[in-house]
Amino acid sequence: MTKFSTLSFFLLSIVACVVFGQGLAKISDEDEIQLRIDAIQQSLRISLDTTEYLIHQPIWLDIFLINPEDEKEEIQAPTLYGDWFKVYVMSESGDTLEDQSPQGMFITTPMASPTPGDTGYIFINLQDSFGQPNKLGVPSLEPGSYEVIAVYPGKMSSNKLSFHVRSPMSKEVDAFEHFVEIAEWRLKDKRASVVAFEAFVDNNPGIPYSPLALELAYQICRYGVEDRGLADQIGMKLMKTYPNSGYAVSRFMNVAHSLSKDSSEALLDELIAKHGTNRLRLAARPILRSDSRNQH
Repeated sequence: MTKFSTLSFFLLSIVACVVFGQGLAKISDEDEIQLRIDAIQQSLRISLDTTEYLIHQPIWLDIFLINPEDEKEEIQAPTLYGDWFKVYVMSESGDTLEDQSPQGMFITTPMASPTPGDTGYIFINLQDSFGQPNKLGVPSLEPGSYEVIAVYPGKMSSNKLSFHVRSPMSKEVDAFEHFVEIAEWRLKDKRASVVAFEAFVDNNPGIPYSPLALELAYQICRYGVEDRGLADQIGMKLMKTYPNSGYAVSRFMNVAHSLSKDSSEALLDELIAKHGTNRLRLAARPILRSDSRNQH
């Protein structure tokens, strides 16, 4: 395998959320991460949590850069949103959607390239990258069917996945309308909307909008009214209630950098033991083990 110059993954930082974690994860349990390395011919794989989403519901795309055990060299990590490594989303009409991610808001984050038997991991929210802007400030794909693929031109392409985005139906309608009402309200009364978002989550624990509601409440507290204490409380609630959400990974990393490494590892172990979450384990564990992590 040809060695390339060392590259980096990019972390998309947006007002509403930070959408991915990065690092290496040792493949040790195929069932746990839903991959079968021995059956994979390609070295780039993607996965989704489900095939159907509501409008505005986060769509987390997991991306695995796999280096098979029989390879003799590491795979150099590509640039996620660079000129030659991209994620593409196609509509049912065959149109390729424009990536809405503002390049100026990317933060370079070093990533070690996977050695033989290891896997590079990253995840993004397709709504943030390909959704249409709207008055809520929460981008969303229009209702319809889509396909997504990751491409490493000239080298490899991932499997192609299909998914569907739909409008709320039946009992979902009331919850969605309430969520929209609070989301619009947050632009006028920040503190009151934080209380309303938390009440929404408590009253709608199974609604797909609940993790997003907590993330918006966190963002308001952290950057709107600058109440760091309340922001940390909401962030902890998000981690413990919806630990497999991509938002939980971002909130965990905020907490981790204010704790000792041992305390951060203990919190991560607690969350994994209780919920068995894959995304948080894959994204956060390698960062805590990195020598470049700041110690407190």
